[in-house]
Amino acid sequence: MKNIKVVILVAILALCGMGLHAQSAEFTPTTKGYALEAPVDTAKFAKCAKVALLRNNWIIDSIESGAITAHFEKSNGLIRAVIKVTFNSEAYSIVYVDSKNLDVDLKYGYIHRNYVRWVSNLNKNIYTLYLTE
Repeated sequence: MKNIKVVILVAILALCGMGLHAQSAEFTPTTKGYALEAPVDTAKFAKCAKVALLRNNWIIDSIESGAITAHFEKSNGLIRAVIKVTFNSEAYSIVYVDSKNLDVDLKYGYIHRNYVRWVSNLNKNIYTLYLTE
């Protein structure tokens, strides 16, 4: 009887572990932006990036020459992601800065799948706005 309880407990823990892993996705801390025809108009790009960030519910923290830092929050700040959109006359990137409760593992390149979706959507929006602006 005791062995059955141990087997059931191990099975439950294994299923819970698989469920947590299912929430993770592979990622690299730097997401390259879509290819833009060089030279990139950095003033136009900065404007498009700001609009895309706001449309996707990112909060802009700082704006510097060639970089915009922003964060995204869910559940009253329980979940948080911080990124930096960097750009120059040749290309742009979205760089992971920090997060809270997104189960990030930089060593093995994993983070909660929602982060990957948020950054992917932002990347598409920036690109589309830049092309249509």
